[in-house]
Amino acid sequence: MFTPNSKQQIMEGLASSIQKGDIYITEDMVDELVSFEFVYSKGGVKYSAPDGMHDDIVCALALANHKKGKPQIKLRAI
Repeated sequence: MFTPNSKQQIMEGLASSIQKGDIYITEDMVDELVSFEFVYSKGGVKYSAPDGMHDDIVCALALANHKKGKPQIKLRAI
């Protein structure tokens, strides 16, 4: 699930992994990571790209980082 509540935890995990040097960042990712922002509100923290920019790379990287090390679900062909 990638909800506003889970997104905060997933993004904080990404920030921690970047700080620890646990993940590899390519040059293609840098601009989007640098421009990615968060805003505090009554409902919590909102993470997003500035207007007119994208956050697809950051979200994909955060989800991949969140998933690493977790048991894989085996799918069975029907």
